[in-house]
Amino acid sequence: LASEEKILGVVATETKAIKDGYAIPRRTQIMPGESEKFALEDLVPNDDVVISMTSTSYVKRVAADAYRAQLRGGKGVKGVVTKSEEDEVAYILHAKTHDLLYIFTDKGKVYRTGVYDVPEASRIARGTPIVNVVQMGTDEKVTAVLTLTKDREKQGGYFLMGTTDGTVKRTELAAYANVRKNGIIAITLAAGNMLKWVKVTDGEHVVVSVTAKAQAILYKESDVRPTGRSAAGVRGMKLRPDDIVVDVDVVAPADLAKKQLLVILENGFGKRTSLDEFDVQGRGGMGIKAAAITPKVGNVVCGAVVSAESTDQLILASTKGTVVKIGLGTVKKLGRVTQGVTLMRMDSGDKVASAAIVPQSEEEPTPEAA
Repeated sequence: LASEEKILGVVATETKAIKDGYAIPRRTQIMPGESEKFALEDLVPNDDVVISMTSTSYVKRVAADAYRAQLRGGKGVKGVVTKSEEDEVAYILHAKTHDLLYIFTDKGKVYRTGVYDVPEASRIARGTPIVNVVQMGTDEKVTAVLTLTKDREKQGGYFLMGTTDGTVKRTELAAYANVRKNGIIAITLAAGNMLKWVKVTDGEHVVVSVTAKAQAILYKESDVRPTGRSAAGVRGMKLRPDDIVVDVDVVAPADLAKKQLLVILENGFGKRTSLDEFDVQGRGGMGIKAAAITPKVGNVVCGAVVSAESTDQLILASTKGTVVKIGLGTVKKLGRVTQGVTLMRMDSGDKVASAAIVPQSEEEPTPEAA
């Protein structure tokens, strides 16, 4: 121990013995200059998830298989614990972890982040305030959300925006390619008007708008001329004084005969109707009836375009946070002026707040129709 030379000799001998006994060729390569290609999403599996957000802007990400499919007419399971009685589930949508999440607000601004940046939470958790995910102002309120794959963003096209007063606007995706952390202007809104729907299109789609009083109109997207980011848009649908637009969707002209209009009513009723029963007319009209509105079924809350032979799943979220997942095929096909069938049994004072279409997982068969 008094000789440093002898101590180092013993260390060298033991180290050589370890090398001779355990050394293997390097399994990785060190490549200088490649580090800038590494991204956080490379460490995140590209899984199916469901994004939900409450009216007070609490957002969360949940694995899509956290909600098991049921027969239609069930009460569902608790999907989120809201902050208070005034808080409601406002948005629910399906995405992949690597997708982009666009967030539009009542100030006419848009923010962008990765879906994987939304904190993952349990099925019943409230979630995280959206201001912790994007640099949104505390005086702003989320009014529309959209997910988009990076490949689809690169293909180009348009954002088609719809507001509650029937205004529509079409702007090229390239105009939103560089969204700053503190957001950029997406649309100029008049007082009292609210941006609620944003769809990605190729410029040749047919626009489908549905109101709370079950009026529906179909018109060509080409009737809406492209404008810049700060433009206000044009009239897409004329409304009665007591009515508002509750959903805007798009469909390719070649698919009109193969698609259906899914109508969800606030008291848990719903139905599918062939789009063949709706004529494509000029922009700015009042449309025709898409459902029979009665006190029993309530007003329309969703009017989405779906495939006639779809095996996807439909997720319904109520204002009090209950979520039900059913096979889209179990929603009965009925005529235009009908009330629909029970999709979700509602508790007293509860109503359907939002709906989302989720692809069926390979491990989960679609339940038989009730």
